[in-house]
Amino acid sequence: MTDQIITKIENRVLHIILNRPEKKNALTKIMYRELANAIEKGENDKTVRVMLVYGKENFCAGNDLKDFQDSDNFKRSEERPTYDFMQNLMHAKKPIIAAVSGYAIGVGTTMLFHFDLIYASKDAKLQLPFTNLGLVPEFGSSFNLPALVGKFRAAELFFFGDFFTAE
Repeated sequence: MTDQIITKIENRVLHIILNRPEKKNALTKIMYRELANAIEKGENDKTVRVMLVYGKENFCAGNDLKDFQDSDNFKRSEERPTYDFMQNLMHAKKPIIAAVSGYAIGVGTTMLFHFDLIYASKDAKLQLPFTNLGLVPEFGSSFNLPALVGKFRAAELFFFGDFFTAE
């Protein structure tokens, strides 16, 4: 593991800490691999009862687009770290809790739809910038968000890409 994803077990809780503050915890493919591995570790460790995911200062500013564009080694391989992370998150048997502060942008927001519990601080700023970037929302978010906030509010959040709070 790199120092960009830190794991530690305290009181039967596996802490999974996003630690790339200089990029507001924007995810790289290597970080996705480490997140997938961390969840798998929590699932397989009998001492772990729950997993807690959070970032230092910010939760997650989405994908590091430069990393994805520059990742030739992943383009040519069967490696699917993003998919593996989301599959592990969606199918985990143990509860996974998100503690959100600062920015949660793009996948930093859409991954939240798959957590068992979400706690957000008053300074949390969420955003779904997909329309502005010409991208399609990932991993069922266009299905999950309307179920959580209603069809019209979901459309507004997706179409305009404005920041919103957890309230």
